[in-house]
Amino acid sequence: MKMHKHFGLVLTACLVLSLLFTPAFLLPAQAANTVTVQGKVMSGTTGSLLLLDTPQGKMEIKIDNATDTTAGKILLPDQAISVTVTGGNDGYLHATKISTGNQIGNVIVDTNNTVDVTGTLNKNTKDNDLHLDTPQGEMIIRLDPSTEMGSCAFLVLNGKYRITCGRGSDAYLHAVKIADASSAANTSASVNGDNSAYPFINGTVDSKTTNNMLYLSTTGGTMQFVIDNNANTLKGLMMTSGRSLTVYYYHGNDGYLHAVTTVGARSSSSASVNTASTLTATGTVNGNSTENMLFLDTPQGQMEIKLDSVNAINGCRVLVTNQRISVTCASGSDAYLHAVTITAKQ
Repeated sequence: MKMHKHFGLVLTACLVLSLLFTPAFLLPAQAANTVTVQGKVMSGTTGSLLLLDTPQGKMEIKIDNATDTTAGKILLPDQAISVTVTGGNDGYLHATKISTGNQIGNVIVDTNNTVDVTGTLNKNTKDNDLHLDTPQGEMIIRLDPSTEMGSCAFLVLNGKYRITCGRGSDAYLHAVKIADASSAANTSASVNGDNSAYPFINGTVDSKTTNNMLYLSTTGGTMQFVIDNNANTLKGLMMTSGRSLTVYYYHGNDGYLHAVTTVGARSSSSASVNTASTLTATGTVNGNSTENMLFLDTPQGQMEIKLDSVNAINGCRVLVTNQRISVTCASGSDAYLHAVTITAKQ
């Protein structure tokens, strides 16, 4: 028994050495024999070349499209892994399977309501928790065995990725799909199209929001959206702190998320509005304003103006606290003034 066991160890060692030092022209494209080696991932590893520190020495192992990634999808420096290798006719060892041993239990993920985020994988990433540096800050996204990797065989530190996320039953964001974003340019389609073509996120307006930059507090952290002149904001006009908002968005070529449409929580109204007779009031937006009611501070006092009949906004796309505006109003059958048009004032 001892002789058979010793012989097996010697045979394995010889096979590893033969793979390492056999001339390239003697190694077939897919060798009949494979061996499994253990080691630690070295810095400099990429999605196509694994640098592995093993007891037998440092190894360079190519990662191919055919490499089995079901037992692990992240390669981090100093991470202990197991690699099944075979020889290639290019002189390299090729990985047929890589196992990291860091799989998590089954979690139900809502794939019907997803959001896309783009960022760079940072050094805080550990096991299956991806730490992604995005324009909105660091996000933590969990990696599942079922995550679609597309053209990314493995994820590596400092790699730039676009991740489609869904909320899991464990309250974490989970990666549904991951794509390489190192050279991809994300552009928008026509903002007049169907919003369902765009990802969306729900949250509340943060006090840092300005006329052209929305800061939205979400369950995944604070996100930042550019508000362009072509953004449709008539259904989500009020950007005072704490307002609930749904934002449809796209990834711009400038690295920012851009709002396509904003939708606020607005009550329906059955009041008829007499637009044949109007009046104009000028003042500043009070922070208590909501999507339903504009509280306008004027020299004559505070006015309450309903926002359910706004059909145009000029000189700005959204309303923020202390913003100076001019409001054209008409009387409604409910005895309230209703805003018809809003114009930004200097």
